[in-house]
Amino acid sequence: MFISKEGLQSLHNYSFKGEDHSFCANHILAPLIWEPLLKNVIPRWLAPNILTTIGFISMTVAWIILAITVPTGTEPIHPIIYLLTIICIFIYQIADNVDGRQARRTKNATPLGELFDHGNDSLMIGIFALVVVLALKTTTLLTLSVLLMLYLIFFLSHWEEYHTGVLILGPLLNPTELQLMVIGMLLGETVYSDIITISIFGFQVNTTIAFCVIFGAFGALAMYSYNVYAFIKDTKKCSFKDSLKRLFPFMQFFLLTGVLFLLTDEVFIRNNFHSIVAITILLNAFITQRIILNRICKEEVDSYYYINIIYAFYVFLMVCNVQKDLITFIMLLISIGQEALFAVIVSLTMSKEIGINVWTVKQWAE
Repeated sequence: MFISKEGLQSLHNYSFKGEDHSFCANHILAPLIWEPLLKNVIPRWLAPNILTTIGFISMTVAWIILAITVPTGTEPIHPIIYLLTIICIFIYQIADNVDGRQARRTKNATPLGELFDHGNDSLMIGIFALVVVLALKTTTLLTLSVLLMLYLIFFLSHWEEYHTGVLILGPLLNPTELQLMVIGMLLGETVYSDIITISIFGFQVNTTIAFCVIFGAFGALAMYSYNVYAFIKDTKKCSFKDSLKRLFPFMQFFLLTGVLFLLTDEVFIRNNFHSIVAITILLNAFITQRIILNRICKEEVDSYYYINIIYAFYVFLMVCNVQKDLITFIMLLISIGQEALFAVIVSLTMSKEIGINVWTVKQWAE
């Protein structure tokens, strides 16, 4: 399930290719925080996947705190909540950047480690996006629209990597800088809670940021599409039409979620805000994890996943106002179950094939 026999064989030829040109990561955070932690605090016997899991737990704690204190997505956020969220983001950022370094240091860089890391990122981007939209304090519809666009941007980066085989993080506006910008925004709101809603030259800051994200997402679509087109034109590994077909599973989710956000009663969405957002975070993560797995295993991307069919039925019932509380609860359980099933089966299958343990290092250099 999830991986073919041919895909399992491809794991033995695995090699990660990535370029991180982040100024803050390479010239500030790495020499001042990440490398000293690796050298003086993190033991060599600690599995990289445990570090990844620490980051996951940290952001999950942030989500739980927000779900309790901002249940409808419209409540004012206390400065202490901002500070706790900042701490959680910072812990996640450290864990997300030292896990790969720990893998290379202990000679335990594996395809499972990459999937574990980037699969975790696909969940965390949803929670991170939730933090952003709650901090913006916009209308419910605009909040959900920004959330959906952030899903799109993240997926497109992995769609590009599927074709090029290289994950390239630019010198500016990559994950590290964006995380620091959000931390700065949260710090600003901690000091002055209304800073995000002030107007500058007649433009309200939060609304302006929200629309910049929305239009930026379409700009990202154009940029990633061009990059894939140029790569295919040079290498002739496939047709551009084939590359667009690999967007189908995500675009199904994207369009269905757009319908859900637009046509579902706004009062119901506010009263069930975190349940509905959780469903979209989990489905977006699953679809993104599938294309990451397909790339690692050198397999073709499916045209659709059965979870999208279930999701389409859910959206239809929601729009028709059929037992919305019940079907939302059921859809949430299905989404959690699907993600858990994928994580367990793929982890066990890959670890067995390449002869490693998910939670321990196979060897490390003294």
